[in-house]
Order: sequence, then C-alpha cells, then structure tokens
Amino acid sequence: MTKVGDDISDEHVAQLEEMGVNLDGRIINGAKTTRTSIDLCGEERQGKLLDFCEVIKPIDVVDLPDAVVVDPVVWEVPWETLTSISGEVIAVDSQGFLREQSHVNDDSILLKRWSDAGLLKRFKIYKSTEEELCDICLFAYYDLVQRQYLC
Repeated sequence: MTKVGDDISDEHVAQLEEMGVNLDGRIINGAKTTRTSIDLCGEERQGKLLDFCEVIKPIDVVDLPDAVVVDPVVWEVPWETLTSISGEVIAVDSQGFLREQSHVNDDSILLKRWSDAGLLKRFKIYKSTEEELCDICLFAYYDLVQRQYLC
C-alpha cells in the first residue's frame, strides 16, 4: 500500500509495476512523493523531511490483496488506517512509526516513542533495525511497568 506524487518518473513506475506493485489510483495529482534525507556525522544522524505526499486513510486500504507491506516513512499510515487493514499477511517496517516531524523546525525528523502491543500482534512479519527493536521493547516495558505501578 502506498501513495506517490505525480513527480514519480515513468521509469520508476515501470520498475515498480515489473515487481508487481500496482499504482492504480495511488498517484496523487499535484502532490510530491514523500522523501527524506539523512545527514550522517559520526554516530549522529539528522533526518530531514523533504516532501510529504499524503496520509493513507482507511478508505485507501479497502480491497487490498491478502499480503500487504506497510512501510511508512514518517507516520503517513495512522493508527486508524493500520487497524483497517484486513490482509492475511501483514508485513511492517517500524521506521515510520518511530519518526515524527519536528513542530519547531518544519523539516527536521525526530525519533519518537512508539509501542503498541495490540497493533504489533496483527503483523505476521516485522522488520526493524536492532536499535529500533530495542526502543520499541524498552517503551513497551516502560509502559507495562507504569501501568502496574498506577494500578
């Protein structure tokens, strides 16, 4: 599932179609494809949001195939949409759930806290870096401890 801007090249569309990606109704007129850049300086990484296409809404995920890949860049697939997906096999890459756009500096991407055990149970395939997985597990543990302490 994806949305791309009309700035996508015909060559790229052809490549995606050769790989079985169907872009019918997914190219948004007047929008740019979501793009980021990452500046690396030693251990530090600074992400910037260059363009943002459009949020994928629950209406956009009806009649999906049995296998769906969810790979957001920066939260363009909100919770309401994720819970609307009914594929038999849902594969997810966590990177877009762990990033958010800075409210102070419009183009900076910040790491954010995210863990949703109920949502994670819906995924058959989960991909993340070791660092992302540690963050998600740590946040889930922190939330669990906090709930037990409050009860």
